[in-house]
Amino acid sequence: MSENRKFPPFARCKADVRDLDVLVATMPIVVWSFIIFGVKALIFIALGVLSSVAFELIAEFCLHKTAGKDIVNAVLVGLIISLSVKL
Repeated sequence: MSENRKFPPFARCKADVRDLDVLVATMPIVVWSFIIFGVKALIFIALGVLSSVAFELIAEFCLHKTAGKDIVNAVLVGLIISLSVKL
């Protein structure tokens, strides 16, 4: 059975809708970590996400690939790793 998937109107990239759903689903965790740990948690999350995206862009540049779906995956990986770090 062929699955005809449609992208939501806010998705302007080639990312899978499930990746965006996971990203939206992790936002309550980010807010809760800010409530409990304060600005330090947001700094850790921002550094984790930015470093993951930076390494993904460097790898894509070195491999002569175009940025696409991998950027959303890099954001998810950076977010999950930064939420796993003990403050």
